[in-house]
Amino acid sequence: PLRTVGSLGGEGPLVPLKVKLLLVFIQIQISKLDS
Repeated sequence: PLRTVGSLGGEGPLVPLKVKLLLVFIQIQISKLDS
């Protein structure tokens, strides 16, 4: 995930932020499913 965010960083400042928020949201959903 970190590599993806780094590569997307060159496209614009809002892209990596959205990606990070999306990854956090997915991790929360996965943690809810696991528990």
